[in-house]
Amino acid sequence: MRSMRLVIVIVAVSLLTACGFKLRNSNPVSGRALPFATISLSLPVQSEFYAQVQTAIEASASTRVVTDAGKADAILTVLSDTSEKSILSLSAAGRAREFQLVRNFKFRVHTSQQADYVPVSQISVRRTMTFSDDLVLSKESEEAVIWADIQKDLISQLMRRILAAKAKPVAPAED
Repeated sequence: MRSMRLVIVIVAVSLLTACGFKLRNSNPVSGRALPFATISLSLPVQSEFYAQVQTAIEASASTRVVTDAGKADAILTVLSDTSEKSILSLSAAGRAREFQLVRNFKFRVHTSQQADYVPVSQISVRRTMTFSDDLVLSKESEEAVIWADIQKDLISQLMRRILAAKAKPVAPAED
């Protein structure tokens, strides 16, 4: 009986690998080379967001995060980073039933001479969350998990855009 279960598990695993199944990589640049060797981040160094972006960038084949922008090949400048929570729908009693959580992140990646690798871009990540007055504590915990998921998604989209940056920066447009 035990050997039969083992055979079934082995067959199931081999079928999954044969069809091309693999777990989704949470970091799109993992092991891939970014178009620059060093990058500086215009984020508070002690923030959790800085640490997560640094980890994602340094998972690439050769790019390292440096603190001195003058010594960096590229600079990630955050132009704005806002989060908002708005009511999406109300119950018959006029109480919130659904919320929409939105994070808007505006940035650019450029050289110290202001030539763009990635021109001014915006990433907006949205999630919907139901709400119940009876489950306030659990909904607060759920909201924290959703905000963490939004940040993870934001970093993933940011890394894809940085990965797609041109190897040679485009000269800034003249007026």
